[in-house]
Amino acid sequence: MAIYRSRRDANAVFHGHSPDILAHARALGVPETKSEVEYGTRKEVEEVLSALKQTHFVVVKGHGFYCLGKTLDECGKRAVEMLEKARALK
Repeated sequence: MAIYRSRRDANAVFHGHSPDILAHARALGVPETKSEVEYGTRKEVEEVLSALKQTHFVVVKGHGFYCLGKTLDECGKRAVEMLEKARALK
């Protein structure tokens, strides 16, 4: 809910777990949380919201990613595109 409150342009949020995206986040230019934070904690929320200020995609170090969009379809396309880019770096 915090993402929806802070990002009025986000009507859909995907949360996923992709070892490929996590491994290549830096090379892909995807913002990451500053540290590995425990899932579901206030610290995670703060770090994710901070990283999402200027982007629609963020990696939570050691855990997964969040992807924002206006629609579920847009979110899905962004997530698949990022996964394809990550796999191309293998």
